[in-house]
Amino acid sequence: MKPGCHPLPFLLLYSSKDPAGVNIAEKLRDLFDFEEVSENLWKHSKLPIFLTCTDKELIYLDGFNPPMKDVELLVFLSRHSSETGIPCLTVHVSGNPSSQALYGGRPKELAVAHPTFMSSALIYLDETRNSLSLNYQVSLEATHHGPSLISIPSFFIEIGSSIQQWKDFKAGEAIALSVMKTLEKPFDLPHSLGFGGGHYPPKITRYVLERRGAVGHIFPKYILAEGFDREVVFQAISKTVGGYSRVVLDWKGVPGSVRPAIVSFAEEQGLELIEL
Repeated sequence: MKPGCHPLPFLLLYSSKDPAGVNIAEKLRDLFDFEEVSENLWKHSKLPIFLTCTDKELIYLDGFNPPMKDVELLVFLSRHSSETGIPCLTVHVSGNPSSQALYGGRPKELAVAHPTFMSSALIYLDETRNSLSLNYQVSLEATHHGPSLISIPSFFIEIGSSIQQWKDFKAGEAIALSVMKTLEKPFDLPHSLGFGGGHYPPKITRYVLERRGAVGHIFPKYILAEGFDREVVFQAISKTVGGYSRVVLDWKGVPGSVRPAIVSFAEEQGLELIEL
Protein backbone atom coordinates (compact mmCIF):
# COMPACT_ATOMS: atom_id res chain seq x y z
CA MET A 1 0.00 0.00 0.00
CA LYS A 2 1.45 3.35 -1.02
CA PRO A 3 1.05 6.34 1.28
CA GLY A 4 -2.09 8.25 0.41
CA CYS A 5 -3.88 5.46 -1.46
CA HIS A 6 -6.15 4.84 1.53
CA PRO A 7 -7.75 8.13 2.62
CA LEU A 8 -9.42 6.41 5.57
CA PRO A 9 -7.27 5.26 8.49
CA PHE A 10 -6.80 1.78 9.89
CA LEU A 11 -7.03 1.37 13.66
CA LEU A 12 -5.29 -1.34 15.70
CA LEU A 13 -6.76 -1.79 19.17
CA TYR A 14 -5.62 -3.76 22.21
CA SER A 15 -6.56 -3.98 25.87
CA SER A 16 -4.17 -3.13 28.69
CA LYS A 17 -5.73 -6.10 30.55
CA ASP A 18 -4.72 -8.54 27.81
CA PRO A 19 -1.10 -9.81 27.89
CA ALA A 20 -1.31 -10.99 24.29
CA GLY A 21 -2.55 -7.61 23.09
CA VAL A 22 0.19 -5.82 25.04
CA ASN A 23 2.76 -8.21 23.56
CA ILE A 24 1.59 -7.57 19.98
CA ALA A 25 1.46 -3.80 20.50
CA GLU A 26 5.00 -3.77 21.86
CA LYS A 27 6.20 -5.64 18.79
CA LEU A 28 4.41 -3.22 16.47
CA ARG A 29 6.15 -0.29 18.14
CA ASP A 30 9.51 -2.09 18.17
CA LEU A 31 9.46 -3.25 14.54
CA PHE A 32 7.67 -0.39 12.81
CA ASP A 33 7.85 3.36 12.82
CA PHE A 34 5.01 4.28 15.15
CA GLU A 35 5.10 7.69 16.82
CA GLU A 36 3.00 8.76 19.79
CA VAL A 37 0.78 11.59 18.49
CA SER A 38 -1.32 12.01 21.62
CA GLU A 39 -1.87 10.25 24.90
CA ASN A 40 -2.45 6.54 24.25
CA LEU A 41 -2.44 6.98 20.45
CA TRP A 42 0.36 6.08 18.06
CA LYS A 43 0.53 6.64 14.29
CA HIS A 44 2.76 5.09 11.67
CA SER A 45 5.05 7.80 10.31
CA LYS A 46 4.16 7.17 6.65
CA LEU A 47 0.98 5.09 6.55
CA PRO A 48 -2.54 5.87 7.82
CA ILE A 49 -2.30 3.19 10.51
CA PHE A 50 -3.04 4.05 14.14
CA LEU A 51 -2.54 2.03 17.32
CA THR A 52 -4.46 2.63 20.53
CA CYS A 53 -5.30 0.97 23.84
CA THR A 54 -8.35 0.53 26.04
CA ASP A 55 -8.61 -0.52 29.69
CA LYS A 56 -11.70 -2.62 28.88
CA GLU A 57 -11.90 -6.19 27.62
CA LEU A 58 -12.26 -6.12 23.84
CA ILE A 59 -15.25 -8.47 23.68
CA TYR A 60 -17.35 -5.97 25.66
CA LEU A 61 -16.70 -2.95 23.44
CA ASP A 62 -20.17 -2.66 21.94
CA GLY A 63 -20.72 0.86 20.67
CA PHE A 64 -16.97 1.56 20.55
CA ASN A 65 -16.11 5.07 19.39
CA PRO A 66 -12.69 5.36 17.73
CA PRO A 67 -10.41 8.34 18.41
CA MET A 68 -10.78 9.48 14.79
CA LYS A 69 -13.58 9.64 12.23
CA ASP A 70 -14.34 7.31 9.34
CA VAL A 71 -12.11 4.34 10.16
CA GLU A 72 -11.67 1.93 7.25
CA LEU A 73 -10.95 -1.11 9.40
CA LEU A 74 -10.61 -1.96 13.09
CA VAL A 75 -8.25 -4.80 14.05
CA PHE A 76 -8.59 -6.26 17.54
CA LEU A 77 -5.21 -7.50 18.84
CA SER A 78 -6.16 -10.17 21.32
CA ARG A 79 -5.54 -13.35 23.23
CA HIS A 80 -7.25 -16.63 22.42
CA SER A 81 -8.20 -19.00 25.24
CA SER A 82 -8.64 -22.74 24.92
CA GLU A 83 -8.70 -25.61 27.41
CA THR A 84 -6.46 -27.64 25.09
CA GLY A 85 -3.63 -25.15 25.48
CA ILE A 86 -2.52 -25.75 21.89
CA PRO A 87 -0.29 -22.92 20.58
CA CYS A 88 -2.22 -21.23 17.79
CA LEU A 89 -2.71 -18.02 15.85
CA THR A 90 -6.33 -17.35 14.91
CA VAL A 91 -8.47 -14.91 12.93
CA HIS A 92 -12.22 -14.33 13.03
CA VAL A 93 -15.00 -11.76 12.90
CA SER A 94 -17.09 -11.19 16.01
CA GLY A 95 -20.82 -11.52 16.62
CA ASN A 96 -23.37 -13.94 18.03
CA PRO A 97 -25.21 -15.95 15.34
CA SER A 98 -27.38 -17.78 17.89
CA SER A 99 -29.82 -16.77 20.61
CA GLN A 100 -27.00 -16.81 23.17
CA ALA A 101 -24.51 -14.05 23.94
CA LEU A 102 -22.34 -15.49 26.70
CA TYR A 103 -19.22 -13.44 25.99
CA GLY A 104 -20.23 -9.93 24.99
CA GLY A 105 -22.40 -8.58 22.23
CA ARG A 106 -26.08 -9.28 21.71
CA PRO A 107 -27.94 -12.44 20.67
CA LYS A 108 -28.39 -12.87 16.91
CA GLU A 109 -26.35 -9.76 16.17
CA LEU A 110 -23.22 -9.77 14.01
CA ALA A 111 -20.34 -7.34 13.60
CA VAL A 112 -19.35 -6.06 10.15
CA ALA A 113 -16.98 -8.44 8.37
CA HIS A 114 -14.25 -7.55 5.87
CA PRO A 115 -13.29 -10.84 4.16
CA THR A 116 -10.46 -9.30 2.13
CA PHE A 117 -8.47 -8.10 5.13
CA MET A 118 -9.46 -10.94 7.46
CA SER A 119 -8.45 -13.70 5.04
CA SER A 120 -5.29 -11.85 4.01
CA ALA A 121 -4.31 -11.82 7.67
CA LEU A 122 -4.71 -15.60 7.83
CA ILE A 123 -2.55 -16.11 4.73
CA TYR A 124 0.18 -13.83 6.03
CA LEU A 125 0.04 -15.51 9.46
CA ASP A 126 0.71 -18.84 7.79
CA GLU A 127 3.62 -17.44 5.78
CA THR A 128 5.10 -15.58 8.75
CA ARG A 129 4.76 -18.56 11.08
CA ASN A 130 6.80 -20.60 8.64
CA SER A 131 9.44 -17.94 8.09
CA LEU A 132 9.91 -17.56 11.87
CA SER A 133 9.93 -21.36 12.40
CA LEU A 134 7.12 -20.86 14.90
CA ASN A 135 5.48 -24.11 15.98
CA TYR A 136 1.94 -22.74 16.17
CA GLN A 137 -1.20 -23.81 14.36
CA VAL A 138 -2.92 -21.23 12.16
CA SER A 139 -6.71 -21.25 11.84
CA LEU A 140 -9.86 -19.34 11.15
CA GLU A 141 -12.50 -19.40 13.86
CA ALA A 142 -16.25 -19.36 13.39
CA THR A 143 -18.07 -16.11 14.12
CA HIS A 144 -18.41 -15.82 17.90
CA HIS A 145 -18.40 -13.50 20.97
CA GLY A 146 -18.69 -9.74 21.20
CA PRO A 147 -18.62 -7.02 20.29
CA SER A 148 -21.56 -7.27 17.93
CA LEU A 149 -22.89 -3.71 18.03
CA ILE A 150 -20.05 -2.08 16.13
CA SER A 151 -20.44 -0.34 12.78
CA ILE A 152 -16.76 -0.34 11.76
CA PRO A 153 -15.60 -3.35 9.71
CA SER A 154 -13.41 -5.39 12.03
CA PHE A 155 -11.77 -8.69 12.86
CA PHE A 156 -9.88 -10.30 15.73
CA ILE A 157 -6.34 -11.61 15.32
CA GLU A 158 -5.21 -13.64 18.30
CA ILE A 159 -2.44 -15.54 20.09
CA GLY A 160 -3.55 -18.74 21.81
CA SER A 161 -4.06 -20.56 23.93
CA SER A 162 -2.55 -19.86 27.39
CA ILE A 163 -0.40 -17.34 29.24
CA GLN A 164 2.79 -18.98 27.98
CA GLN A 165 1.84 -18.23 24.37
CA TRP A 166 0.24 -14.85 25.09
CA LYS A 167 3.61 -13.57 26.32
CA ASP A 168 5.65 -15.30 23.62
CA PHE A 169 7.52 -12.47 21.89
CA LYS A 170 7.95 -14.53 18.74
CA ALA A 171 4.19 -15.06 18.49
CA GLY A 172 3.70 -11.33 19.03
CA GLU A 173 6.16 -10.66 16.23
CA ALA A 174 4.27 -13.02 13.91
CA ILE A 175 1.02 -11.14 14.53
CA ALA A 176 2.66 -7.71 14.17
CA LEU A 177 4.33 -8.60 10.86
CA SER A 178 1.17 -10.22 9.49
CA VAL A 179 -1.06 -7.28 10.40
CA MET A 180 1.22 -4.77 8.69
CA LYS A 181 1.53 -6.91 5.55
CA THR A 182 -2.25 -7.29 5.48
CA LEU A 183 -2.89 -3.57 5.63
CA GLU A 184 -0.20 -2.76 3.07
CA LYS A 185 -0.99 -5.46 0.51
CA PRO A 186 -4.23 -7.42 0.97
CA PHE A 187 -5.06 -10.31 -1.36
CA ASP A 188 -7.87 -9.78 -3.88
CA LEU A 189 -10.00 -12.93 -3.61
CA PRO A 190 -13.73 -13.62 -4.17
CA HIS A 191 -15.80 -13.27 -0.99
CA SER A 192 -17.30 -16.45 0.45
CA LEU A 193 -19.86 -16.96 3.20
CA GLY A 194 -18.85 -20.02 5.23
CA PHE A 195 -20.98 -22.89 6.54
CA GLY A 196 -19.87 -25.93 8.49
CA GLY A 197 -17.01 -27.39 10.42
CA GLY A 198 -16.24 -26.99 14.08
CA HIS A 199 -15.31 -23.88 15.97
CA TYR A 200 -11.99 -24.14 14.13
CA PRO A 201 -13.13 -25.06 10.59
CA PRO A 202 -10.16 -26.88 8.98
CA LYS A 203 -11.61 -27.22 5.48
CA ILE A 204 -12.63 -23.57 5.28
CA THR A 205 -9.22 -22.55 6.67
CA ARG A 206 -7.48 -24.56 3.94
CA TYR A 207 -9.80 -23.02 1.35
CA VAL A 208 -8.45 -19.58 2.29
CA LEU A 209 -4.82 -20.68 2.67
CA GLU A 210 -4.95 -22.20 -0.81
CA ARG A 211 -6.11 -18.73 -1.96
CA ARG A 212 -9.33 -20.01 -3.47
CA GLY A 213 -11.38 -17.33 -1.76
CA ALA A 214 -11.71 -14.89 1.14
CA VAL A 215 -14.12 -15.80 3.94
CA GLY A 216 -16.02 -13.50 6.29
CA HIS A 217 -18.75 -14.79 8.58
CA ILE A 218 -18.69 -18.54 9.29
CA PHE A 219 -21.63 -20.52 10.67
CA PRO A 220 -20.26 -23.70 12.33
CA LYS A 221 -21.99 -27.03 12.78
CA TYR A 222 -22.98 -26.36 16.40
CA ILE A 223 -24.84 -23.20 15.35
CA LEU A 224 -26.47 -24.88 12.35
CA ALA A 225 -27.67 -27.68 14.65
CA GLU A 226 -30.26 -25.15 15.83
CA GLY A 227 -31.49 -24.81 12.23
CA PHE A 228 -30.94 -22.46 9.29
CA ASP A 229 -31.83 -18.96 10.47
CA ARG A 230 -32.42 -17.01 7.26
CA GLU A 231 -32.64 -13.66 9.03
CA VAL A 232 -29.23 -14.04 10.65
CA VAL A 233 -27.73 -15.28 7.37
CA PHE A 234 -29.16 -12.26 5.54
CA GLN A 235 -27.67 -10.10 8.30
CA ALA A 236 -24.27 -11.70 7.65
CA ILE A 237 -24.54 -10.71 4.00
CA SER A 238 -25.65 -7.15 4.70
CA LYS A 239 -22.93 -6.74 7.33
CA THR A 240 -20.04 -7.66 5.06
CA VAL A 241 -17.97 -5.16 3.08
CA GLY A 242 -18.42 -6.06 -0.58
CA GLY A 243 -21.00 -8.75 0.17
CA TYR A 244 -20.50 -12.31 -1.08
CA SER A 245 -20.35 -13.99 -4.48
CA ARG A 246 -19.99 -17.52 -3.09
CA VAL A 247 -21.19 -19.89 -0.41
CA VAL A 248 -18.48 -22.27 0.79
CA LEU A 249 -19.95 -25.40 2.35
CA ASP A 250 -18.17 -28.06 4.39
CA TRP A 251 -20.58 -30.75 3.20
CA LYS A 252 -19.86 -33.30 5.92
CA GLY A 253 -19.42 -30.57 8.51
CA VAL A 254 -23.07 -29.49 8.59
CA PRO A 255 -26.15 -31.36 9.83
CA GLY A 256 -27.76 -33.28 6.98
CA SER A 257 -31.11 -31.68 7.74
CA VAL A 258 -29.69 -28.22 7.05
CA ARG A 259 -27.85 -28.91 3.79
CA PRO A 260 -30.91 -28.49 1.53
CA ALA A 261 -31.68 -25.10 3.08
CA ILE A 262 -28.12 -23.87 2.47
CA VAL A 263 -28.10 -25.15 -1.12
CA SER A 264 -31.50 -23.56 -1.81
CA PHE A 265 -30.42 -20.29 -0.25
CA ALA A 266 -27.32 -20.14 -2.46
CA GLU A 267 -29.43 -20.79 -5.55
CA GLU A 268 -32.03 -18.20 -4.59
CA GLN A 269 -29.40 -15.53 -4.00
CA GLY A 270 -27.41 -16.35 -7.13
CA LEU A 271 -24.34 -17.32 -5.11
CA GLU A 272 -21.87 -19.86 -6.45
CA LEU A 273 -21.82 -22.95 -4.23
CA ILE A 274 -18.39 -24.38 -3.38
CA GLU A 275 -18.54 -27.80 -1.68
CA LEU A 276 -15.53 -28.84 0.41
